[in-house]
Amino acid sequence: MLHNVKPILFIRMQYHKLIYAEDVLILNEANRDFAPILQGGARLYGVAKPAGRPEIGRLETSREAIINGIRDGFAAAYDSLVLDPALRV
Repeated sequence: MLHNVKPILFIRMQYHKLIYAEDVLILNEANRDFAPILQGGARLYGVAKPAGRPEIGRLETSREAIINGIRDGFAAAYDSLVLDPALRV
C-alpha cells in the first residue's frame, strides 16, 4: 500500500506515524507471547532504556545528545542479553 506513495505525500499524510503505530502493536504482541511472530521464526524483544537517563527529544539535532542516546540504548540491549551479571554495564 505505502510502497507506491511519493515521499512528499508520505510525510504530508503522516504515514510514518501509521507505520510506527503498527510497529508498536507488533512489539506489544511479541511481549505478551514469546512465540515467533515474524517470518523465519524471529522473535522480538522490547528493551527500555535505563531509568534516570534523559530522553532524546523529537527535534534534537545535537550530535552529543544523539550519540549518548545511542550509547544508552546499546547498553540497555547489552544488559538485557548478557548472561553473566558481572559483565553488565
